[in-house]
Amino acid sequence: MYPHPKPSHKTNPRRRKQIWQWVKKLLTAILALIQLLVGLLTRVFLGLISQLSKVQRRNQILAIILLLIWTAIILGYFVFQGSYTFEGYLLVEEMSFTYTGGENRRFLNTRDIKNLDLKGSQPQSLVLTGKFSSDLDPQLNEKLSQLKQLTIELPYPKSRLIFT
Repeated sequence: MYPHPKPSHKTNPRRRKQIWQWVKKLLTAILALIQLLVGLLTRVFLGLISQLSKVQRRNQILAIILLLIWTAIILGYFVFQGSYTFEGYLLVEEMSFTYTGGENRRFLNTRDIKNLDLKGSQPQSLVLTGKFSSDLDPQLNEKLSQLKQLTIELPYPKSRLIFT
């Protein structure tokens, strides 16, 4: 009925041996590449040290300081990451905000305003104080429940904030 024999789930010993040989060759090649990289890095490091020994004592200290600063910058870039100001788009399908401040404040639904669209650079930041929640996104809701205050700045001409 089939033009080809039905494939077997068992691999024959010859095929298994071929696969094993291919894996051994691949691992050998990877190991050789790692050895080559370690050798190159060792030569570069030893070359730096030999060049450093030819430099005068005062310049050696300067070279060591510059090398340490360079190493610290590289490590700092990859290891120690600080906090950064978020600049970008924040699109939320649904997020609720309930004002919980001490004074009564009117926001939307004042004089039949159904939405608020702020465009462009604003001189003052907008501070929302209250409870934040999202029924549609549980992960977002968990993060929002920890917020007590949200400060929104619109510093650029293309900045935009829409409340509906």
